[in-house]
This record gives sequence, structure tokens and C-alpha cells, in this order.
Amino acid sequence: MLFDLQVPVGFFDVTPVGRILNRFSSDVFSVDDTLPFILNIFLAQSFSLLGVLVICCYGLPYIALLIAPLTVVYYFIQVICCLCRLSYLHQLTLSNVIQF
Repeated sequence: MLFDLQVPVGFFDVTPVGRILNRFSSDVFSVDDTLPFILNIFLAQSFSLLGVLVICCYGLPYIALLIAPLTVVYYFIQVICCLCRLSYLHQLTLSNVIQF
């Protein structure tokens, strides 16, 4: 959990510098510790998918005519869904917490 810097200035007067640095260093350590494993899984899955697509296109060359348009359609669907979610979150942050 990242440390929230939106605190009053008095917080920095009463909190030792070592405690603040310790909080940041533990956050950085947790990211540095898990990032290589996540990158390894991502690369393994990406190359597996690429290998399957290459073998399918080698065995059935006409499937490439189907995979190319489906890839474009999938990409645009993902972009539209992402934009809808971002728009919803933006509207949610602008709404009142308590409505009278």
C-alpha cells in the first residue's frame, strides 16, 4: 500500500524521517520482489499464444485470414469497454457522496 502524501505539514514534524523512508522502501521492495515473477508469467503466456498462432497458421494457412480481422475487432472492443469503464469511474468521482 503506497503511502499517502496528502497529509498536514504537522505530520512531518512529529513523524521521524526514518519511519517515512521505511514505509517507502518496503513499498518499493514489494514491487521489486514481485515484478520479475509477473513479467516471467506474462512473457511465457505471450510466447505460448504466439506459438499456437504460428502453428495454426502453418497448418491451416487460411486461418490467418480469420485471425487478422478478429484481432482488430478484439482490440477495438477492449478499447471501447475500457473507455466506458473510465467514463463511469470519472462520473462516479464527480458525483456527490451523500445526496439529499
